[in-house]
Amino acid sequence: MNDRFSLDGRHALVTAGTRGIGLAIARGFLEAGARVTICSRKPEHIEAALQELGDNDQVYGLCAHVGKRDEIDPLLNAAEERFGTVNVLVNNAGTNPYAGPIVDSEEWAWDKTMDVNLKG
Repeated sequence: MNDRFSLDGRHALVTAGTRGIGLAIARGFLEAGARVTICSRKPEHIEAALQELGDNDQVYGLCAHVGKRDEIDPLLNAAEERFGTVNVLVNNAGTNPYAGPIVDSEEWAWDKTMDVNLKG
């Protein structure tokens, strides 16, 4: 990899970093030399992702739902305790619980969308 894109000594946090685009982003950061924290709502997804990424001391997996405010500070605290200050944040987590214009959705769908996609 070109040194111009080196992330040596950096810490990246990737929400929803256990599958699909999030996992690919986490893998790219690891290849660029970063220490990476990934999170998911499901422990089994974290375990599978850690296995795929090599389950080494440069990657850390945590269970957290970024749409729940009371889970965000513990996520950040644990990540920073492990690898230091988060230098790169990828807010990959997202949801779409309603098919159609959001203005036509019920309040629960609006709240979930805002909690995960905007506040998370």
